[in-house]
This record gives sequence, C-alpha cells and structure tokens, in this order.
Amino acid sequence: MADKKFGVKQINLIGASGTPTLTSPNNLNINAVNVAISTDLSVGGDVSIGGTFNALSVSGVSTFQGNVTFQGNVYLGDDDHILLGASNDLDIYHDGSNSVILDKGTGRLQLIALDGIDLKSYISGDYLINCISDGAIELYYDNSKKLETTNTGVQVTGDLNVTGVSTFSGDVNVGVDTSTGVVLTSPNGTAYRLIVDNSGNLSTVAV
Repeated sequence: MADKKFGVKQINLIGASGTPTLTSPNNLNINAVNVAISTDLSVGGDVSIGGTFNALSVSGVSTFQGNVTFQGNVYLGDDDHILLGASNDLDIYHDGSNSVILDKGTGRLQLIALDGIDLKSYISGDYLINCISDGAIELYYDNSKKLETTNTGVQVTGDLNVTGVSTFSGDVNVGVDTSTGVVLTSPNGTAYRLIVDNSGNLSTVAV
C-alpha cells in the first residue's frame, strides 16, 4: 500500500503481511473516543499519560521494571494472591473464609516494628497480644491481661493450673495463711492447705 502523508512526517501503512509503522520526529497525539489494540503492543520508550484512566483492564502477565505508585486502593478478589520472592516464597491471600499469610520459603517469617506489635480483635478492639519494644510481652483473655513477661521472669494474674511435673531451679515464694497458699490433695480426695506460722512451724488445715 502506498505511503499516506499526514503533515508532521508520515504514516507508513504496509500490507497485511507487514507491520504498520507510525513515525514522527515530534510528539504524536492520538485523540479518539476509544483506542482498541487487539494484539500485542510493544513500546520501546517512555509512555506518558496526561489524563486519567477511568478503567484499565489487563489480561495476562504485566511486568514492571521500575517502581509502581498507587494513589488509590488495590482490590483483589477471593483466592487472588500476592506472591513475593523469586520462588513465590511469601503468599498473602483470602480464600473466601480465612485470610492467610503463608511463608513457604527459606528462613523465618519476621515481624519487625520500631515501637512494638499489637494483635487486636477487629470486632471489639480488645487486646489479644501486646508486644512492647524492649519491654513486656502481654497475653490477654477478653481484654484482661493474664500473663506478662518482666525483667525478672513472668507475672501471672489469676489461677495457674498446671498438669504434669513442674521443676523449679530456684526458690518458690508462696504467701500462706488460713485462706490462701499451697493446697495438697490426699489420695482419698481430701484437700489440705499448708500453713506456716510466724515461728516457722508447718501445719495443715482441711479446705
């Protein structure tokens, strides 16, 4: 097909067996209601869009060599995955019932924060776990702190029910009187509380 002149330079329209080529030494402006590209589009230089895309639908794989900046939300449907790492080592997705963070690569999954990490309930906002930087780790039940690490060990609020053998390498300090203290259960099921008086004498009282 013969070349057709369009002012700036020319538009080369080659036959069906060739490749149509648009060439211009300056800017090339396309102003149309719709621009339809039914096959691959290869761009060797930068692409600048001065207006706004109301919608951009892309099927297939899109590869970006530089940074990508989003100034709005990114919406992914159920079972759409965010895959990170050369071997898809970190996989983040929602399966329709649960939200999943799946680490299947080498190394450990690390959460690193400057001031601390909070794990809270979405519904109530209650604390579940509170990790304080250079400080305590706190465990909660219904927003009530039950266990807290300290600089000397662990502080437990409430009852501590232990099954199995407990081994202590240091002193165990227990405040005992007629209403609180160490309770031992005899083989017949009778419970006895150990009592130490001011002279150090040890006795028991049935509970």
